[in-house]
Amino acid sequence: MYVCVKTAGYQSALMVPTEILAEQHAESLIALFGDSMNVALLTGSVKVRNEKYF
Repeated sequence: MYVCVKTAGYQSALMVPTEILAEQHAESLIALFGDSMNVALLTGSVKVRNEKYF
């Protein structure tokens, strides 16, 4: 799904119910795609100016 969106020039988002699960998904996506795709993690505890990008 993500590769199709990326190659078409679009963005995608994945929403999950907990921050722990969000962190696990972000780590998995980074391992899967490497440097070929930007992965950003935004959670409720991340302040706007302190966004955590992987």
